[in-house]
Amino acid sequence: MKVQCHRVKLKEGSLPKIEEWSSKLNQEIEQVKETLTRENVHVESVFLEEAEDGHYLIYYMRAHDFEKAREKAQSDPLPIDVYHGTIMKEVVHSGKKLRCLIDVSI
Repeated sequence: MKVQCHRVKLKEGSLPKIEEWSSKLNQEIEQVKETLTRENVHVESVFLEEAEDGHYLIYYMRAHDFEKAREKAQSDPLPIDVYHGTIMKEVVHSGKKLRCLIDVSI
């Protein structure tokens, strides 16, 4: 199983949109689970970091093949995927992949 973590800087003033987005995804959790199942993603967690220079999303994901997961998400999106993509285009300023130093699962 592979892991990925990304730190995504949000555009200034986008926090209300992120709060709306997280609320919608939590309300539509069964559709989110269906998406993750179809993409063969086993864990996806998103955290909000409030830093001096702005807000960031920290994405942690665990999957067998991230490239296949991306291909599946793009080729056959569910409505929640389309919503997610639209919001991310509105709020993301920049992002970078973080280097994993330790990842333990039992």
